[in-house]
Amino acid sequence: MTQVDYDELLDAEFETQSTQKCISAALRAALRDFPTVNLQGNRDATRELLFPSARLLIRAITHWHFDRDETHDALERGLQNIKQNNILLRGNSAHIAAQSAYSRSSQLAQQATEKSMVSFASAADTEETLYDEASHFRSTRLAYDSAFSLLYRNSLEDFKTPSDRAFDKPLWSERFEPVVPLEERGNFAEFFRGPSFAFWREWRQGFIDGRPVEWELQRRIALIDDGIWNVGADAVADEIEQIQARWEVERALSGLKNGLIVQTTARHGIGGNNPPESIEDERLSGAITLIWEAEEELSNALEQESPTKEWIEAILGKLKSGLACLLKWCAGKVNLAIGTAVVVGTTKGSTLVVDTYVAKHPEKIEALIEALERWLPFLA
Repeated sequence: MTQVDYDELLDAEFETQSTQKCISAALRAALRDFPTVNLQGNRDATRELLFPSARLLIRAITHWHFDRDETHDALERGLQNIKQNNILLRGNSAHIAAQSAYSRSSQLAQQATEKSMVSFASAADTEETLYDEASHFRSTRLAYDSAFSLLYRNSLEDFKTPSDRAFDKPLWSERFEPVVPLEERGNFAEFFRGPSFAFWREWRQGFIDGRPVEWELQRRIALIDDGIWNVGADAVADEIEQIQARWEVERALSGLKNGLIVQTTARHGIGGNNPPESIEDERLSGAITLIWEAEEELSNALEQESPTKEWIEAILGKLKSGLACLLKWCAGKVNLAIGTAVVVGTTKGSTLVVDTYVAKHPEKIEALIEALERWLPFLA
């Protein structure tokens, strides 16, 4: 198939598909061009080029996904920052793709997609950036055409995926292996090895594998204050570490809540005529009461943007005490059936009937304790 054929096929897709799908195709194309493979020279360009590109892409992608005023405004500020401070990024695939997401433009989306193809194919005359198939061509023109065709085929495949699953498939529908891995190139050295770029490596790999980093986590990182972004990659890395620490607490708490199969009732048992077997044990009741109270208090604390360190330490203390009692109790109850109800009195005069799944699976409580301990150093 000639380039003219590919051009016609791609034109048809951008003319007939929804704007949302066109923009997702452009963003995926820009991700294939991240890091920019045709970047020449040995000077490390991670902070100068890759970091601002990542800032722009994560804001564009999260705006595509959430389409909220806050993501729109963040993307607008990111584009303004490029306009004012980074002439090197103006007009590259990430920049044009971000513009297409901001303005909801299929035309810009097509321009971004084609720009990524040119960027990728332009590297075909440089041995170290050729992918395996192209490296066998002696003619630079043939190598260029082969690389261009690879990008065309991948972009055409993108249009076959439903919009709501646009990033849920691997970034490359065909195998792509540079002759020299990008990780070994000097101009990307810090990106692939530096501690300040650990999240960005995970973020990029998630799209490559078709398993993006959790969208809510991406949104929070995209919305990091511009003042922090403008300080630089190290400041953003510190902020990401704090965001991730809180995020892990929220996830661990959600896991514990899902394990607490609870019903508040005025009598023992659940289910009317068929109540489950229930037990009343003072030690277990005390342990689960502590854990349950800590769970409720932590839920309240997480409603605040910055809960105090003392508050979280108190919650952590309750969880640890509850877990210690629970483990002692479990040691003598290894044969207790899951589904047995533990009757726990509350200060409100009602009764909590807690499935013993919690008692038999303390790892959910342990996971929450560990997450809280990682979060504590970031609290004032």
